[in-house]
Amino acid sequence: MISALIGCTNTVTIRIAKHMKLDFELVRIDAEGIFGLAEDIEVLFPEIALMTTAKADALQKQLWEMQQKLSIFYCGSRISQAAGTKVKEKWNIVD
Repeated sequence: MISALIGCTNTVTIRIAKHMKLDFELVRIDAEGIFGLAEDIEVLFPEIALMTTAKADALQKQLWEMQQKLSIFYCGSRISQAAGTKVKEKWNIVD
């Protein structure tokens, strides 16, 4: 499930950046998940943190707009959240 989120983040982010004509390159996507082990747990991964590192020659406003579009078109995160997983995203833009 976590690797699917990483793959979905990669694919959708690159497609949005190309659509917006941004000079954007993903450097790394890391993920950490809290795994529920109790027998009566309803959500297998109560929380997943995605840390995306990228290079971008774009204005902060453009990056914010890209992140907003990602939340709309990012099916992996939407499915996880519908299942009860809290997905936290952190972005790090490097030179």
